[in-house]
Amino acid sequence: MLIISIQGHWDYEKSVSLYDAPHTYFVSPEGNDSNPGMKIEEPLRTISAAVTKMQPGDTCFIRGGIYRETIKIKGRDLTFKNYKNEKVTVSGLDVVKNWVPFDGQTYSAYFKPSDKENNLSMPRHLGNRGGLFTQVFADGELMEISKFPNQPGDLLHWETHGTPVTAYVDGTFKFEAPGAKEIPPPSLEGGIFHAMVDKKFGPLQGVVDDFNGDSFRCSWRSEGWRKSTLDHFVKYLFTAKNGGVPMGRGRGFIAHHLAAIDKEKEWYWDKRQNKLYLKPPKGKKPSQMIIEAKSRINAFVINFSQNIVISGIDIKAAGVELNNSTYCRLDHMDITYPVPFYMHNHELGGYVTVKIKNGSNNKFTNSRIAHSWGSGMTVELGTDHEVSNCIIEDVNWMGNYNACINVGGRNTRVVNNVLRKSGRFILWGIGVKKGWIAYNDMYDCMKIGQDGGVFYTNGALGDSTVIAYNWIHDVHGITYEDSNRPNHNIAIGVYLDGGCRDFLIHHNVIWGMEHAVILSPGRNGKLAQGNIIMNNTCYVYGKGSIVTFNQPGMYKANVYKNNLTNKKIGALGEKSGNHWDQQGKFMPLLFTDGAFNKGSLERAREFPSAGAYDKPPFWVPGLKKREGKPSTVD
Repeated sequence: MLIISIQGHWDYEKSVSLYDAPHTYFVSPEGNDSNPGMKIEEPLRTISAAVTKMQPGDTCFIRGGIYRETIKIKGRDLTFKNYKNEKVTVSGLDVVKNWVPFDGQTYSAYFKPSDKENNLSMPRHLGNRGGLFTQVFADGELMEISKFPNQPGDLLHWETHGTPVTAYVDGTFKFEAPGAKEIPPPSLEGGIFHAMVDKKFGPLQGVVDDFNGDSFRCSWRSEGWRKSTLDHFVKYLFTAKNGGVPMGRGRGFIAHHLAAIDKEKEWYWDKRQNKLYLKPPKGKKPSQMIIEAKSRINAFVINFSQNIVISGIDIKAAGVELNNSTYCRLDHMDITYPVPFYMHNHELGGYVTVKIKNGSNNKFTNSRIAHSWGSGMTVELGTDHEVSNCIIEDVNWMGNYNACINVGGRNTRVVNNVLRKSGRFILWGIGVKKGWIAYNDMYDCMKIGQDGGVFYTNGALGDSTVIAYNWIHDVHGITYEDSNRPNHNIAIGVYLDGGCRDFLIHHNVIWGMEHAVILSPGRNGKLAQGNIIMNNTCYVYGKGSIVTFNQPGMYKANVYKNNLTNKKIGALGEKSGNHWDQQGKFMPLLFTDGAFNKGSLERAREFPSAGAYDKPPFWVPGLKKREGKPSTVD
């Protein structure tokens, strides 16, 4: 190998190797990993094989097709790109073959995941980590995990999330719907009970191991179930009979049991026997279809790397991890069905699709994430990361403390995105400092939960984190059953819980929820202070637009300025320049049937110093114009 020294002496970092000059590699489903891979006529078969050959400055062009592998990268200055806009998919699925009849219209086949390091699991006793299940597709269509009772429909719609159920602190539960006894209950032992009950902060989960009369029982229960036991025993101490202390009503189901397969498109995976069971779509046999099952957790794992670019590559049924890396970019990607149903011991956190941890200056841009039991993505620790021009939607079917984006790190930028349709939050602040959250269209969240909002954080020191120039709207929330107030669900736009400090919330349009902004103290007496809420336009249905909960005299260190609202500002602190349209003369011109009228921006000139549009230009949030992926917003 010929080495030329730039400075006249040995310097590894600045030396140039003629042998290592940048090369181009090609990968194709028709290739062979024994090929050199440097000609399009002689491509490699796998992207992983290209990684082993590539040196700094090299590019890998990937031909159209499906690649069933986990690509692990540790290097610098490498580019991976689809060839001439051909459709490339890295899949976490493997094809399952050799199906045989099992019982009636149900078939079985051997299946064992190939991911040895992160083996998909169905543990009986989970500890703290929990476990993932697989997921199954037939001719590209997602099949349903077996459930009892059957409740088809959108998992992010409360009425179809499950069947009405009451859970008790001793681990028992009872279904209330007709048809809940269609299957002999003892045959469901070992199934997974999953339900949203009580305050609906996250699901209760347990392993069914007993049936007595008309109720099931779980000996192993998730932490959220166990920790509520004492509170409810105290509450019902003098009224409970025979130890049946109720935690509350909600909706739920028993999942993942062979006996629960009773309709088409349902499946069950027996991990111990490495057998997959499926009742295929009506009128079809597995031999007539391509049946795939999730076999790998991640499509890409990037560790301790620098300047890695992945562009134009779709991912199905898998995620991405980016750890301890700098100046990497994930661009023009369409990531679908990344996280399957899973068990988790705590209502906080869970599995995510794209995880950026530590490092600095990494970007996720011009991409889409959709259809997930887990969160869209997490930015955890590190500095100067960016999520921009993306669509993240239809996530957190689990309904726990997860979001389209879990936002942490310092100087993290979340800009020009469309973030929508989440079981709980749109953005969950997990330690973000000096963040810039701006020009996003964020809506349709709290679909299967209570007491939360579009942006939620607890006890955080924002360190001048800015939330500005966003449309924040349509927060649902499940109405509290014991409330005398209709629509009382604590559905919030920006929710600073637990004594948050040093956030700047300005120039947002907030509508379609109970309250626009809430400040709440911590349980240990920590005060919310140093927050500035100014120039927001708020149209809500609750009693107050911007409010403080509990200990109102302790919020005087916050500033509320130049906000335009349809309801009073019920927060104590320094107030100036706010306009409460108490007579309804102006706000109805901006909002039609409770929704923001995007064609009415010019009317904002009537209040030149108040509200989100106090001066031109009249900004519109969301995606910037671009070609190709992701799909357009409806």
